[in-house]
Amino acid sequence: DRHGILVWSEFWITGDCDGRGATKDSPVSNPNWPLDHDLFVRCASDVVRKLRNHPSLVLWCGGNEQTPCKSLDATLRAMVGEGGSLDDSRPYVSGSLWGGFGQGGGDWSDGPYGIQNEEDFFSSD
Repeated sequence: DRHGILVWSEFWITGDCDGRGATKDSPVSNPNWPLDHDLFVRCASDVVRKLRNHPSLVLWCGGNEQTPCKSLDATLRAMVGEGGSLDDSRPYVSGSLWGGFGQGGGDWSDGPYGIQNEEDFFSSD
């Protein structure tokens, strides 16, 4: 907060969990992962309550490079984002690749992985 760095918080839905987004040889994914939705929601509520008062937090995101299943996505939307019961001061997107962020036009991409030059992010162009 005191350094002026803006961050978004992603809930723990990732391609690494349950095989989604892995290789073509990965086992079939369970689309309702995580299996204990009540536990996930309780933990997500705790995270929101812990982080919502930090001014550096600008966005809630349902998952890292994946989206939550429909029922969890709906629950997260009811908690955070427009009209959210726990935090309605910041937007919510379902997934970091699927919210129009990847390449700016709604297409998705990931990376770059590795060290990046500061000048590339703070140029006057």
